[in-house]
Amino acid sequence: MASGGHMPRYSIKPGRGPSSFNAVGHVIAAIFGVLWTIFAIGLASRAPFPIGVVFPLFGVVFVVAAIAGAIYHAHNASQPNRFSECDVIPTEDEPEPMFRRSEPTEREGRAGKYCTHCGAAMRANDKFCSACGCAASV
Repeated sequence: MASGGHMPRYSIKPGRGPSSFNAVGHVIAAIFGVLWTIFAIGLASRAPFPIGVVFPLFGVVFVVAAIAGAIYHAHNASQPNRFSECDVIPTEDEPEPMFRRSEPTEREGRAGKYCTHCGAAMRANDKFCSACGCAASV
């Protein structure tokens, strides 16, 4: 445990292989976007104003997004201290909003019944789990 009695935070980082593969995929998407833009300019050259401009601009937006994704994933694949997609932290530090009300209070009592989907404790008369909403099994 870290100082102060709190668990340290951990992060889940994507592997270098998936990040490299994503970078290559974004480069391919950028090439597709360039080809789309060239094709769209030729196709929409005689089209009225909104279509003649918007149709090719879609390709430009696609290319910009693909280049940004390629840079991001190439950086993740090549750096020792790469970006994290998820944080893994103890639930006492940041409780899950969906499961805050999963335990019945003392007044409601426990029925010894648990949700087969998420494992939350349920009352005897519950038809649905108050934590995840799944139907209670009989």
